[in-house]
Amino acid sequence: TYEINIPQVATPTFSPAGGTYKTAQSVTIACATEGATIRYTVDGSTPNSTSPVYTTPITVTENTTIKAYATKIGMIDSEVATATYEINIPQVAKPTFNPVGGTYVGAQNVMISCETEGATIRYTIDGSIPNASSLIYTGPIMITKNTTIKAYATKTGMIDSSVATAIYEINVSK
Repeated sequence: TYEINIPQVATPTFSPAGGTYKTAQSVTIACATEGATIRYTVDGSTPNSTSPVYTTPITVTENTTIKAYATKIGMIDSEVATATYEINIPQVAKPTFNPVGGTYVGAQNVMISCETEGATIRYTIDGSIPNASSLIYTGPIMITKNTTIKAYATKTGMIDSSVATAIYEINVSK
């Protein structure tokens, strides 16, 4: 009897390895077997001969499980490798108002602050939801009549804050 030793393709590897990251990742898949074809999935399913062929790094922007295996003619397919990426992008803190919304006698100088260092605060004074084209907060806002201020904060590489709202009722003394 003859024993046939057919070599097996090396199991693919991922770079960076699976794990928790605070920013999107560009994932490279490699195989130590020269000339092997790598096939992969990004939905957690087991890859097969109809799965896409790996050619360029995969950009991972949300929680994702990548599975990959490699093939080469004349060799046994590799084992399936799995890498799970948790993208845990921090969120900017919600802005706060000083003084807080409420009823006041006379005009108020309203300051808006954000605990996230380096964040940009955008706001509106007409009650509308602020967006990327709203005014940037640079200093106290003089409120002389009933006003609704809405504000949110942004910072590159982070998720925008939720919108904070403060309603000011100004009673002018006579």
